[in-house]
Amino acid sequence: IFLLRAPQRSLESGEPRRCAMKPSTVDAVKPTDFGEKALEKCKHWIVLEPLVYIMPKPDPKQTAKEKLGQYGKGEIVEGDGVRKDGIRWLKTSHEGEEAWILIDGTAVGVDRLF
Repeated sequence: IFLLRAPQRSLESGEPRRCAMKPSTVDAVKPTDFGEKALEKCKHWIVLEPLVYIMPKPDPKQTAKEKLGQYGKGEIVEGDGVRKDGIRWLKTSHEGEEAWILIDGTAVGVDRLF
């Protein structure tokens, strides 16, 4: 996942907004390392990976079998960037419940941000 600042919108349903960007636009965005301020300030994030899983808790040992859902490349996810046990996560919601998306690939042996 890569951070993207976008206009904030109130969500009547309380669910993350799901929308997508054109593939050519997404391909032009390059992930970069970002500071702690981005975790605090950014509220809308764009998925750059082909697929990211929505997980029930911030634990990098979870498997795909435990996923609550998923987002695909180009979708924008609303949430708060946080650190849990030194690992960067996106705290969001799924079907009215707290949910998490891993941002920090080093937690699973990949040297990049998702």
